[in-house]
Amino acid sequence: MHLITDSHSLKNKQYRNSRKLSARASLHQRFSTSEIGWYSWVFRHLGIKPGDQVLEIGCGPAYLWQETDQAVPSSCQIALSDLSRGMLEEAREALADSNQFNYSQLNASALPFSGSVFDIVIANHVIYHLADIPEALREIRRVLRPGARLYAATNGQSHLREIKEWQQLFAPGGSKGSWGTRTTNFSLENGGEILNRWFSDITLHTHPDQLAVTEAAPIIRYINTYLDAELDQKISKDLEQFLNEKLEKEGSIRLTKQTGLFVAVKR
Repeated sequence: MHLITDSHSLKNKQYRNSRKLSARASLHQRFSTSEIGWYSWVFRHLGIKPGDQVLEIGCGPAYLWQETDQAVPSSCQIALSDLSRGMLEEAREALADSNQFNYSQLNASALPFSGSVFDIVIANHVIYHLADIPEALREIRRVLRPGARLYAATNGQSHLREIKEWQQLFAPGGSKGSWGTRTTNFSLENGGEILNRWFSDITLHTHPDQLAVTEAAPIIRYINTYLDAELDQKISKDLEQFLNEKLEKEGSIRLTKQTGLFVAVKR
């Protein structure tokens, strides 16, 4: 799976708007077997208190704030930020009825905020995309108050491993791109060690979940969102046949999920 850290590609291709992201999120939302959805699970860990100042880096179309089943304390102010103007416009539209949010287009390596102003910084599946992780973590630490917390979500190396295996089976050359995002530069396996350079009291919470997919089309649609051009017709047909045969035999296609949330405290 490819590692996307180029800001131009992120801003203008992968995350220009929420179309590709929504197709990926839909696979998880429709076929998750967890009793609690990802965004509600994350929100419960945040422990937002009245008066907290919160920054989310890479907010996308504000899924975290739209899909949680809990209310944000009315006295909190939330700064939503993203590299993509299109994502911010969608977030602003989705949250138009609330005056708790403000919006900034920014690069995480150069945060336009004073030091020690936030009680919480959230980076939900973002850090592995950053070209300069050390600089971004220094910036995040700078804007957090002493004792304040960073919440950083990422995946493990077994996340959706079946899709990686199918690429090796059906498109081993990977000439048009990989069928997912590689997170090796900030993963569940190494994220704690990376964070430990700037933060203390690091804990990892893992989200218990897997996917039980009952249709082939959403998987193919998910894969196509990562490619510059859609799958070749033959590869797509062969993969669809393979998936449909698994469905007929097994009833559902089980996909491994390995996702979690690091909590790190500013020293």
